[in-house]
Amino acid sequence: MADEYAVQSLNEFREQFAADELSADELRERRNVIATWESINTELGLVKHALQLYGDVVELSSPKTDSHSALV
Repeated sequence: MADEYAVQSLNEFREQFAADELSADELRERRNVIATWESINTELGLVKHALQLYGDVVELSSPKTDSHSALV
């Protein structure tokens, strides 16, 4: 998305969106792009958090860690 609209971030895209004079169709398309971009960012955050939790579980359940003392 960033390449398609020649921007580096969602905030930059929003600023460009506010500054440009666009047709109704272009406005609708860009609103959809913003919604999609936000959803992707949310999903990436959730995946990163899940991977962190998975890493913690693996570490706590490894044989070299006393899982009882690590959980207390």
